[in-house]
Amino acid sequence: MALFDDDEPESKRPNGMQVVAGYMSAMLVGFVAWRAFDEPAGHHRKVKDDWGYTPNANTALGVGAFVGATLGVWESGHLRGAKGKLLGTAIGAAVPTIPILLQRDDPLLPLVATIFGAPLQGIGGYLGYKATAKE
Repeated sequence: MALFDDDEPESKRPNGMQVVAGYMSAMLVGFVAWRAFDEPAGHHRKVKDDWGYTPNANTALGVGAFVGATLGVWESGHLRGAKGKLLGTAIGAAVPTIPILLQRDDPLLPLVATIFGAPLQGIGGYLGYKATAKE
């Protein structure tokens, strides 16, 4: 029975599920960092339309999402036995992070990061990981 045969070698190639792991960890770490650096006092004049969070919280969201995506993609590949590099993963995840960090006063940044930023960080991290993976 090939389905339960232990003699088959485990896949050593990067897997597309790493994108999902990168997205999920980017969202988790990003929003934990966002809440940790947000001021509980409420509105802040440096955010457009005086929304209830600070530019520091938005920066923490971007940095946390970058760290989460990088580690999520890299660890997911590492657990599968693929041999991608952490540096390649970090470079791939950093490219979509740049627009998030440039828009720190945008009140819709958490929504944009959820819909566009974190998925692109996961994809970018995966592509960086895949480019540095050894067969």
